[in-house]
Amino acid sequence: MAEGRFYLSVLALSSLGSMCVLFTVYWMWSWHGGFAWDGSILTFNCHPVLMVAGLVVVYSAGE
Repeated sequence: MAEGRFYLSVLALSSLGSMCVLFTVYWMWSWHGGFAWDGSILTFNCHPVLMVAGLVVVYSAGE
């Protein structure tokens, strides 16, 4: 029974982390003009998405 709760909590937290990344992408795309890889100011819009993905999702999975 404890294994089932563990896997359920891992699934719930993984889903929550994925939603955080998707909401950050939506936020950058809708309110900050999207993304670019041409050296313009829009290149920096990748930074919050990668920070959320790395520091929230990947780091919490490593814990």
